[in-house]
Amino acid sequence: MSPACARPAPDASCRWSRVGKLAALALVLGALVFGGASFHARATGRGTDYNVFYLGGRLVAERPRALYEVPASRGPNYTYLNPPVMAILMWPLSVLPIGPSAMAWFLINVACTAHSAFVLTRSLAPPGLAGVFLASTLVIGLPYTVENIQLGQMHAVIAYLMVLSFAGLRGGRAVPGGAWMALATAIKLLPGIFGPYLLIRRQWASLGVFVLVLALVTAAVPALALGPDIAATLLGRYYRLQVEPYVSGETTQHRIYARTALRKTPHDQDLGALLMRHFTAEHAVPGFGHFSLARVQLDALRHAMFATFALVLAISAVAAWPRPGDAAAEPGLSDLLFAVFVVLSLLMSPRNRVAYWTVLTIPWAVLLARVVDGRRPAGMRRLAGATLGASAALCALVALPVGRALTLGAWAQVVLWVGLLALCRAERRALLARP
Repeated sequence: MSPACARPAPDASCRWSRVGKLAALALVLGALVFGGASFHARATGRGTDYNVFYLGGRLVAERPRALYEVPASRGPNYTYLNPPVMAILMWPLSVLPIGPSAMAWFLINVACTAHSAFVLTRSLAPPGLAGVFLASTLVIGLPYTVENIQLGQMHAVIAYLMVLSFAGLRGGRAVPGGAWMALATAIKLLPGIFGPYLLIRRQWASLGVFVLVLALVTAAVPALALGPDIAATLLGRYYRLQVEPYVSGETTQHRIYARTALRKTPHDQDLGALLMRHFTAEHAVPGFGHFSLARVQLDALRHAMFATFALVLAISAVAAWPRPGDAAAEPGLSDLLFAVFVVLSLLMSPRNRVAYWTVLTIPWAVLLARVVDGRRPAGMRRLAGATLGASAALCALVALPVGRALTLGAWAQVVLWVGLLALCRAERRALLARP
């Protein structure tokens, strides 16, 4: 509540502020209930991604060697594809019948989403604007939170671990800063981009914790739970399924990824999908073949994709490289740089879908903090607002068929990445301009 709204006789603007926050809360609760009901119906019916995680939890206890072979109820192509440790973490939920287990997973996702917003608010909200900031943070990420819940995906959990890491690093706490990000990486590889981030930023203690915890969770936990032989077999199988095809550009042998190592459908919103839709005829979105501009071999597209990844990472590394005088811009500069690498975790991913975008709550919250903070220069507030608005609008337009065909989700992340880098540069230039 703002100081003005704390008076005994609040004015009309304060009443509207309360109404707005209550409306936002009602919207969030309604959307979450809708998403949870839809998820429960799917999980106990035709199946969701959660049914695959649920199966992994059962298999790791009963037939661990078959972890990557047995299809889930969702369909014959849907076998478990995540790291072995994720299946081990899912085991307690897999002991329950699917209905109660799905409800427990839904509540875990809601709790992670709510506490993520609270931690971001506590870390970033300007004085007197905590309520507005919390409501705005929940609303801006709501479509992707609901999508994540409906599919039974894990990205609310990944976003939560990244938020905890953000808060730890921001507060100078090396152990939680590195450990939470390592746990997120062990569950899903995308947050591994923060290994280079910690190296570039010379946060040696956090980097050491990150590497140690990642090794323990990825290898030692499966070895202790399943035995060294089985753990090594499963880790090798996971590498061949998920990592090797991406690194080598070869075709993966898994049935669900049968077409190419880039494996695109109309739902994919990453750089590989963008290149394939516009520069090959056979991968254009049905009904939007006129968006195909050329016929290029897939091998050439892979090379272009990896070259772009290298360029994006190099530019980000240069921006994040510590400079004399950076300390005077903290913690704001580090907030922006952390947000840049959150965007990179999606932008450089071989697969990128709407359910993944829960993690974008972090960069959007960093931008929102600059927009609503009247103490900041007007130019920076305008730049933050334009970046936030443009990226959020492009993400929203992916709901339209033409938005998917144009891969607007990838463009949204490019806009967000560029805007965050521009703000980093503006922060540093403002420091140099000080007398």
